[in-house]
Amino acid sequence: MKLPILLLSTIATAIALEFDDQENLNAQVISQNIFENSRSDPLSFESKDNENSLQKRMVNETKYTAYILEHGSNLEIEDVLEFLPNNYDSDPSLSAYCREAKHVIQSKQDLFDLQAQCPTVKGTVHIIDYDSQEVNLGSIEKITGDLLIEDSPEIVRIIAPALKEVGGTFSLHSLTSLVLLDVGIMTKVKAIDWKVVPILNTVSLNDNIENLESIVISDTSLSEIEGFDKIYELEIFNINNNRFLEIIRTNLKQVKTQFTIHANAKEMQLEMPELEFAENITVRDTSSVYFPKLERVASSMEFIENLFTELEIPTLTAVGGTLGIIDNQNLKSVNFSGVTNIQGGLMISNNERLETLDFLPTLKQIGGAIFFEGRFQDTDFPELKLVKGSAYINSNSETLDCSKWTTPISGRSIIRGGKINCTSGRKQKSISVNENGDVIQGSEVVTETEVVPEKKNSYGSSVSNSSSMKTISQMSVLLWILVVGAVTITSNIAI
Repeated sequence: MKLPILLLSTIATAIALEFDDQENLNAQVISQNIFENSRSDPLSFESKDNENSLQKRMVNETKYTAYILEHGSNLEIEDVLEFLPNNYDSDPSLSAYCREAKHVIQSKQDLFDLQAQCPTVKGTVHIIDYDSQEVNLGSIEKITGDLLIEDSPEIVRIIAPALKEVGGTFSLHSLTSLVLLDVGIMTKVKAIDWKVVPILNTVSLNDNIENLESIVISDTSLSEIEGFDKIYELEIFNINNNRFLEIIRTNLKQVKTQFTIHANAKEMQLEMPELEFAENITVRDTSSVYFPKLERVASSMEFIENLFTELEIPTLTAVGGTLGIIDNQNLKSVNFSGVTNIQGGLMISNNERLETLDFLPTLKQIGGAIFFEGRFQDTDFPELKLVKGSAYINSNSETLDCSKWTTPISGRSIIRGGKINCTSGRKQKSISVNENGDVIQGSEVVTETEVVPEKKNSYGSSVSNSSSMKTISQMSVLLWILVVGAVTITSNIAI
């Protein structure tokens, strides 16, 4: 709402009375400017709403005057301007051109005209189909909207020697020749979204960047990501397909919407020493993971096709969705000793070196189904009291005891999702249970184990096609877990 002239004179008087020393001279000048503008152009400050009743105006004036008097010498320019949205311009020298909602830049001349006239651009700058190798933002200090540079195969360098702030998203999309980005004095930006900049290998960022809410960096040649040491909370943290990126280390404490790391360098190390909470976590293709303070994941957490030998997160207490540990071929040791509740399913599949599933010693409840598959010899969940979904178990071990799952000692199973299927070697046993865990029926079948033949490649090496079949099988079962809520766990155990 635009303010009436009476209110502005009140604000001016209140500020002038409160700020009577030289240190607060700026505040007095601001108030005087507001008052003078209201006198010279009263209509510009009059309310344009249909509700211009005297009573409402007096209420507003009383409220704002009380605010001014209450805050006194702590009042800043932003506090005054907050009451004058879109009416009192802190930089009236800007031309109408600089205030345009969107500037489309396609040539060096377009960019020169913009930076020559506008130290501040009150809108979005969209650089597309640019005809030169260098983008130089020159004297532009602030862009209140987005900075989008895309679809320009000619661009090799982007330089912003004066740019301090981007109010929206800083996007780089489909810049296939870009090698260097220098935004070294930029300290404020809302989101970073860099995709398909495949040979970008040099980035200069300020170490004091703030206000960031989202970071997406995909398909670059960066070997390290720096400049985010003072970012502690993000909505989105997605780093993927950066083939030379060998380490990610941040001081993030919370990721509130999406945390995704995948398809970077094979030896990539993921270090998050301060991370305490994430909405969800997906980690693929890493050689080590370090989450020493992680306490809670609100949705799902998945570790897929990593190369690490150990996965230890003893501080974790709860997972709000599905916990998946899948296709980690070198994994030998896991420690989730603090987890007491998994609200979704539990999927542990095809971790060939994981011999015992005993890394959830305090787990009490699983809200979905369980799916175990691999070479494990034993399962041990001493505190587990309830599994709301079904169970499907499959192991190649000759020592796995299926009776832990199919023959409950008390006569009542902890599985309440309808079915338990445990295959041990050539012997498969299935039982059905009701919602109270009572066994309804059971069956035991002896089957011949099918051996998948190996193929020879052109170099004479043995190649098995079992991997793709496993993947298809796993995805089918996972969909069953997530969508139907009744899953089986198969254990191929030779007894």
